[in-house]
Amino acid sequence: MRHRHADSASILAGTSGFVQLAWDEEDSTQVAIKFVARGSAYLSRAAEREILNHRLLTGHAHIVQFKEVQSRTFGMGLVHNFYKG
Repeated sequence: MRHRHADSASILAGTSGFVQLAWDEEDSTQVAIKFVARGSAYLSRAAEREILNHRLLTGHAHIVQFKEVQSRTFGMGLVHNFYKG
């Protein structure tokens, strides 16, 4: 499966995954993709909660906007708008 995001740079790494800065090739914007590894039930529940919470906050003026979820071989990617700050 081809993803529409071109990787740019690694931003942050933690115990449950990492965040990568990328370019959205469809609308030429920068996005931040949080990659969460598959595996433990705890991480799966945490990722599910994060997806649900971000969907509820869509359209809020002061919250980074959630765009989509990507399924990857090693886990999932949560795509958000990127705002340098």
